Amino acid sequence: MIYLVHHAVTLTVGVLTIAALTRSSRSLGAPRTSILLWQASTLTVALSAVGLLLTAGLRPYARGIVPGLTALTADLTTGAPLPTTAQLIAVGTGLAVVAAMVAIQAGSSWRCHRRRSRHRQLLDLVAAHDADRHVHVLDHPAVTAYYLPGRTGCVVVSRGALSVLTPDELGAVIAHEEAHARYHHHIALAPFQALHRAVPLRPFRVMANRMALLVELCADDAAARRVGTAPLVSALRSMRRHAVLPATPLDTLAAGVTALDHRIRRLDRPAPRRRSATPIGAVAVAAALVVAATPLSLFALPL
Repeated sequence: MIYLVHHAVTLTVGVLTIAALTRSSRSLGAPRTSILLWQASTLTVALSAVGLLLTAGLRPYARGIVPGLTALTADLTTGAPLPTTAQLIAVGTGLAVVAAMVAIQAGSSWRCHRRRSRHRQLLDLVAAHDADRHVHVLDHPAVTAYYLPGRTGCVVVSRGALSVLTPDELGAVIAHEEAHARYHHHIALAPFQALHRAVPLRPFRVMANRMALLVELCADDAAARRVGTAPLVSALRSMRRHAVLPATPLDTLAAGVTALDHRIRRLDRPAPRRRSATPIGAVAVAAALVVAATPLSLFALPL
């Protein structure tokens, strides 16, 4: 019974944390910490939900979840007495949730890989490689720049951006996109985007959008540390002024698309961002403890 309570409590804490992160604007002040907090919270919810179902269904075996599943499989093949119908339904539902999560992520990852591979092939045909800037230059009048993730990922800049941005502004934009590559932001985004595409409901859309904003803020911070805040702010304002594309190719990360106004205001006011890091850090520590207390460690312990 204590393990059922444990799963229920961690599930509740995870859901409440996600709700707080969704509503809180202060979490945007420390994007790296917030990304870790989002990941910790969603992991807690997933593990707790599965653990709650499996623990309820396997209580008659009084073993760990994994040993209990092994014993249940043996009983199914030998014809031994089985748990109640309700308990079997709980086990089946828990396993179905696991299978669905794996299938959603695997399917989304495969589709992203194919789209990005095709995109890279097109870039090899139509874009020129700028060896000095280490970018691919796309002959298009729109003012845009983005990072295409993948094994051979690359930064893409349009001719329109080259013609509009000053050298310092262009350097800031490239630094922003290179930060996406260096910190593998597409991996942090992948689970949230996969869930939203599979289940296009408002809560999952909000989660995916918030994570997309957080990785842009992280890239902004990295670019500001590298080239300074002023060139980056100037570049974002220039991209907004020259009607940057409202969308970029699917499965890419773009400097001038997500929440430009908010990002510009944030970069113009760095002091509040530093002051907000302390409470966010405290919340992150609490989230790490929640993850440590998730039922993952209970999967192999006696129930």
